[in-house]
Amino acid sequence: MIYYTDIVGISSVIASAIFLIARLWDAIFDPIVSGWIDAHKSTKGKFRKYMHFAPIFVITSTILCFVNPDISLARKIVYAAVTYILWGTCYAFSDIPFWSLSTVISKSGQARTNLITTANLGVFGGIGMVSLVLPLMLAYFKQHGSPKTSYLISVSILMLFGFVLMELGYKFTKERVVAKKAKKLAARDIWEAVKANKYMLMILILFFLKRLTTLLSTSSPTTCLTSNS
Repeated sequence: MIYYTDIVGISSVIASAIFLIARLWDAIFDPIVSGWIDAHKSTKGKFRKYMHFAPIFVITSTILCFVNPDISLARKIVYAAVTYILWGTCYAFSDIPFWSLSTVISKSGQARTNLITTANLGVFGGIGMVSLVLPLMLAYFKQHGSPKTSYLISVSILMLFGFVLMELGYKFTKERVVAKKAKKLAARDIWEAVKANKYMLMILILFFLKRLTTLLSTSSPTTCLTSNS
């Protein structure tokens, strides 16, 4: 949010609207990605193949989000919306296989739990590291350039480091469990199941409202950059 309001010059209201549209798109697109991944398999496995090529697109789209072209404000808004939604689209092909990988690494429920716990620790550790390192990098590169270039250089360096970590995750994992082919469900079947379970529907509504509240609360100028990306 800080980048969009202070560097790009977009108002917090418009930036929040971009985030909201992106989250709505994710709610539609992520299940499609999940279905696609579940229905296709290659010699590299069901999930690992996406962990191999998806990071390239995630890194590229992330860097594009921090490119601030010298164009009119209206075009900057369009550029910000397109690149941010593109980032979420690319991220789905990386995030969904990553969190699904534990299901094909081991048949043991305890082993899967340990894997997910370790992955969560790594994620929180990465967020913490970025929260500590990014302000220092921004301050350093700002002394040798403009605030606009300081963000671009800092994010590019962090993304290169992240790319290496993601590729290591691909290299040192192996799918050992052959997942059974699940029965295909149409979108109508899923919707009918949700409607039939009023408690599930209530949970989904509450989840959406919580996400919306969190999104709107991040429009404060004091919000850290990493909380929105």
